[in-house]
Amino acid sequence: MKQTPGLPRNQSLRRAVAILRVLAERAEPATTTEVATAVDLPRATTARMLATLADAGLVERPDERAGWVLGYEATRLGRAADPYGVLIRRAQTLLEQLTEDTGESSVLAVTRFPLDVEIVSQVDAQNLLGVTNWIGRRFGLHASVSGKLAYARLPDDLRASLMTDHRFERYTDKTIVDPARFRDELDLIRQRGYACSVDELETGLTMIGADVPARPQRGAVASVGIMGPTSRLIPSIDYAISAVQVTARRLSALNW
Repeated sequence: MKQTPGLPRNQSLRRAVAILRVLAERAEPATTTEVATAVDLPRATTARMLATLADAGLVERPDERAGWVLGYEATRLGRAADPYGVLIRRAQTLLEQLTEDTGESSVLAVTRFPLDVEIVSQVDAQNLLGVTNWIGRRFGLHASVSGKLAYARLPDDLRASLMTDHRFERYTDKTIVDPARFRDELDLIRQRGYACSVDELETGLTMIGADVPARPQRGAVASVGIMGPTSRLIPSIDYAISAVQVTARRLSALNW
């Protein structure tokens, strides 16, 4: 969302941000030419911008022949800006315990009002058949437990307004794509205090999640959950739900 929409923008700064994002998304160093192609700028312009960013410590090149990577200063600023670092560190032991108790991967999510949902921590189980890393990934809110929980906690009028613009994409044949059915699902979540997604986001993937009571001063609320193969989770789903809810209550006691 744009802030102060009537104010003109600095085009060079926009380009610098685009370069930083390209480097942040790459697993390997990027050459100047690769960066230029990714941001659609001339190579000479990109080289000047990279040199300027390097002077500020925001990007660096391990040696003259290597590609560009994010610099230490960018990493330091990112850590300082992370409002959930304390929560992630303090929740680690509880997530590890939840994974040990259930044998499934556990995740911690935060929601910035009203529906900006992000997985910020994940502890994987030691199973050959498991799940992918969901930290930072975007996903269909209507097909995931953290998204359902985010919708369920909204006031009815705001929820109705946001659902009007929501795109109910079908991911599997189990995905809820009918708004009326989705409203019924949210009402059920409110009543029982937890959310489930069985084969709705991916076939064979089951997720169970519960809210961690809000910390309004942080401008966000958290939720905790587990995910794993449907074939493994469904036979023990009652125990899994209980374990998730217990962890949510324990997380609520953390001072974050």
